[in-house]
Amino acid sequence: MLVTDDFGGYNDVPRHRRRLCWAHLLRHFIGIDERHGNAGAVGRKLDFIALIVFSARHRFDAGLIDDSSM
Repeated sequence: MLVTDDFGGYNDVPRHRRRLCWAHLLRHFIGIDERHGNAGAVGRKLDFIALIVFSARHRFDAGLIDDSSM
């Protein structure tokens, strides 16, 4: 598995072997939430979901939750 940003140089890596970096996705979500109208509303929802994912991962890393909780 290869975790990358969305640089086009990785486009030749088969999709089933590649994952996008959450930090890079969060930057895109923040950019979307700065837009006006419906796009901004969607971006804010994406930000919220990403923060939940980050929070769960930090709690997992700290031993506060385990695999059975996720």
